[in-house]
Amino acid sequence: MNKFTVNNKTYNAKEFDFDLVCDLEEMDIQISTIKNKPMALARAYFALCVGGDKHYAGQEMQKHILNGGDFDELMDVMNDEMEKSDFFQALSKTEDAEVAASQTAEKEEK
Repeated sequence: MNKFTVNNKTYNAKEFDFDLVCDLEEMDIQISTIKNKPMALARAYFALCVGGDKHYAGQEMQKHILNGGDFDELMDVMNDEMEKSDFFQALSKTEDAEVAASQTAEKEEK
């Protein structure tokens, strides 16, 4: 199991399964936009890993940065969890196909 450290506390990473993706959506993080909102995704993911809300997570992450930390470890663990999740990979392919189809339709309308 992947682990990461924030403010000298070690946390267990969460698997990117159906429930986690639903929880992210409830925190206004959509799979189709995660590449555009890396900080919001990191905060939401951290909140889910620690069992807190996004405001608690934001405060902890801010303390971590102010104390000289960075988000490299959290981002690496989160990316690893995404890559090894069969569910997330299948969902991402579906999202990518839908975006591509939408873009093609927009170009054809012009």
